[in-house]
Amino acid sequence: MENQDQDLTKKYKAFISYSHSDNQGEGRKWADWLHHALETYEIPEDLIGKKNAAGEEIPRQIYPVFQDEKELSASSSLSGSLTSALDRSEFLIYLSSPKSARSTYVRDELKYFKQTGKSQKIIALIIKGEPEYGKENTDAQCFPDELRYNIDETGKILYDQPEEVLAADVRIPNTQEEGFTSAEGYRRYLHDKGTPNHQIKGLVDEYKKRLDLALLKIISGILGVPLAELTKRDQAYQLEKIKQKNRNIKRIATAIGALGVIAILAGIFAWNQRNSALKNLAKSLYASGINKLTESEYGDGAAYIAEATRRGDESAALLLIPC
Repeated sequence: MENQDQDLTKKYKAFISYSHSDNQGEGRKWADWLHHALETYEIPEDLIGKKNAAGEEIPRQIYPVFQDEKELSASSSLSGSLTSALDRSEFLIYLSSPKSARSTYVRDELKYFKQTGKSQKIIALIIKGEPEYGKENTDAQCFPDELRYNIDETGKILYDQPEEVLAADVRIPNTQEEGFTSAEGYRRYLHDKGTPNHQIKGLVDEYKKRLDLALLKIISGILGVPLAELTKRDQAYQLEKIKQKNRNIKRIATAIGALGVIAILAGIFAWNQRNSALKNLAKSLYASGINKLTESEYGDGAAYIAEATRRGDESAALLLIPC
């Protein structure tokens, strides 16, 4: 948690309502995942600034998103801060599980949000259990009464006024089991479970599509854009990003290739320069050796000529050939 008080003037695009027990465990920190996914989602450029079905302007980003574990300091008044944040949030996203359905705090958040007249601004993300609409709830129930029915201004649940809610689903397909925040997490789960390798890829691909679709469903609800339209635009946008990335990779590869050629040429040039310098040094040593011999300094002269030979002067080598 950040050790600072909540900014009471801050407006939130969405409020994440959840049980903290649903934000724990490797690959299952759902509130963290959703918070990051929403705030970093790149809205297709051609949608930004346009009017949605409700006549509202589509924002450049879904920001900020309220998550109590990130927004509230340890010293904050929890109930007061949450109520204030709910008042300043446009949407509420309910992380739906049997635990959250039984959480007093989560149910109070749902109730309060509806009391303020924002029933149509609630979106559910089903992470575990089953949304049951019958009168009898089981242990798998993940939709509390506060979500399934209308709430009047006093907070009373109106059981004769059922309400539908937009919901996305990230459970393991065809089960009530909790899914994972990434396809890789699901892959590890299948591997540890002993699923045959030839089946894992197909199952993982299917789950990734489910995870991506669930996120887009939430985003389409927040932006007020039909899911099919957002999916189509998002696919085109993501494809263009991939193409741009590939173009950048090609440019980098070309630049690296050019630098490699330059490095090779520079190496050849340096090698030639070194050889030239060595030859010049050998010639100088040879000349000095001849001078020494001429001056009857036979020992020094022979040493100079020997060094010249070692340095590669062929003329000096001829002098050292024994008679």
